[in-house]
Order: sequence, then C-alpha cells, then structure tokens
Amino acid sequence: MQTNNILSIIIVNYNTYDLIVNCIQSILAETNVVRLEIIVVDNNSADRRIEGITQLSSQVQLIQLEENLGFGKANNLGMSLAKGDYFLLLNSDTIIIDQVIDESVKWLINNSQYEVLGVDQINEHQESIVGLENYTKTFSILAYFYDSPLLTIFRRKKDKDCILQKPMEVNQLSGAFMLLKREVFEDTKGFDPDFFMYYEETEWCQRIRKTYKIAYHPELKFIHLHGKSASREVMTKQMHLSAGLFWYKRGFFQYVMYLLISYLIYMPTWIVLSLTSHSRRIHFKKYISIYSVLLNYFIFDIPRFSKKYEGRDEVLKLKELK
Repeated sequence: MQTNNILSIIIVNYNTYDLIVNCIQSILAETNVVRLEIIVVDNNSADRRIEGITQLSSQVQLIQLEENLGFGKANNLGMSLAKGDYFLLLNSDTIIIDQVIDESVKWLINNSQYEVLGVDQINEHQESIVGLENYTKTFSILAYFYDSPLLTIFRRKKDKDCILQKPMEVNQLSGAFMLLKREVFEDTKGFDPDFFMYYEETEWCQRIRKTYKIAYHPELKFIHLHGKSASREVMTKQMHLSAGLFWYKRGFFQYVMYLLISYLIYMPTWIVLSLTSHSRRIHFKKYISIYSVLLNYFIFDIPRFSKKYEGRDEVLKLKELK
C-alpha cells in the first residue's frame, strides 16, 4: 500500500521473545506500508534474547526499560517516541494475516469521521474470540448490577454469536490491536499510567469518546493467541484489581456502589453456587478467593490516591507482580 503517512507499530514485550519474533515476522510478511517503524518496548525481561530483536529488520527499534512499567505506561513511552502519523498498538502474542494492517490504515484514511479502529480477533482455529457485546457495552452501575450472577440465572443468556457485517461505531476496543491517529494520543495523553495491566484501554476509550469516534471493523481480522503471554491465574486477579481502579476513576458514588454490588450480591451468589454447582464449583471458588484477597486493596489502597489521570504515586498492581 502506497502512502506518505508513517505508521508506527508499538509492541510491549515482557518475557515473550518467541511470540514477538513470530509477531514481527508476520508484520513484515503481510504489510506493505512503505514508511513503517516497529518499536518494541521491553519491560525489563529476564529473557535477554530480546536484545537481538533489531536483527529481524532495520525497521525494528528496541527500547529497553530498567523496570516493568506495565502495559499502558510502556505503550505511552513507545507512542511518545514514535514518528508516525498513525499508531498501531499490538500485543506480542498476535499474528498478522491477510494484510490486515494495510487494510486497516487504508480504511481509517478513507473514513475520516473516525480516529480509532479495532478489528476482529480470531484464534488459531479461525474462530472469533471476542464477542461484539464487549465492544458495545456501556459502563454503568446499573449494567454491572444487571450482569450479576444472581440475575443471569433468571434471564435468558445473551446471544454472543451476533454476526456483524459492516463497520460500526463502538464504545471501546481491545488494546491487542488498536489503530489510532497521532492526534488522539497527543490530545488525550494515552493510557492512564495508574493502571499496570487490564482496563487501561477501557478507561482510555472513555476519554477518547469525549472528542473522537471509535470504529470496529468485523471483516478485518488478526490472530490473537489469547493467554499465551502471561500467567492466567495471577493475571485474572490483576484484571479484577484494575476493574476496581476503573470504577474508582468513574466517581466516588460509582465506586461505592461497585463494592456494595460486588460483595453483597456477587460474592454471596458465588458462595451459594460453589456449594450447589458441581460442574463449576472450582470456577466460583476462584472468584471468591480473588475478591477476598482484593478487599484490602479496594478499601485501603485504591482510595488513598486521587481518581484523576495519573493520580497515584505508584502504579496499582498486585504485590506478587514484579
């Protein structure tokens, strides 16, 4: 694809050398953007093979950090150093197929009413792995209450197989593949550095939508090897911790209601289901354990700091994460 625009692809790495090599090789094989730079931000990986990543191509740059800054802050650093007119945030555990980067840039250029674009995530078996409802959902306390396990028992299950045939405006995107115009980053300052991992793209999209439009294109696809880049047990706990920070930044009332619904509705329901459901007993016990551990964070750690952008003195992450 011929274009005078520079595309900067930012990939954050943390001990995923083999994955990121495959990712970059797929970019080089499937992308024809002439003016391309790939910026790898390494979060102080123990795997020092990453130091040789620039040998893959002259288009690859490596930024090595002396500590693990987390997903959002490392991406912000990459974007602040990027030269591109367009930025593509890409997970290290992704594979580019069908010239999806070229097609995404072309679509965003031709549809100037949008400034941010996401595309469909599929697994190695060509199956979509993120439902449309994840992009269109609204974040309100009422919606959180409505999604409680108690109410899901009494209502019909949502249709998660909704097939979308054309691009549409959405409320949020996944940070695994997020294409945006440079001005979006410059105006909104990127991810809130208070988030270590998870919910940072959700929070950022809420701020982006105050000024810009976000689109989702279902016919453009990339492979996401979900869960291959991190320990799922610890990351699940971190995800729910970040969810608490997200609700705190939404406002004090929303945060209090989030805690009340979580511990007075979600938690008792999980306890009952863990005792009565044989097939999913382990699943419900896991959530009971997670929210028991996180209660101290929710009550004492999160409210200690301002809810504003970069309002914390330190990033919010689990003690077991380094």
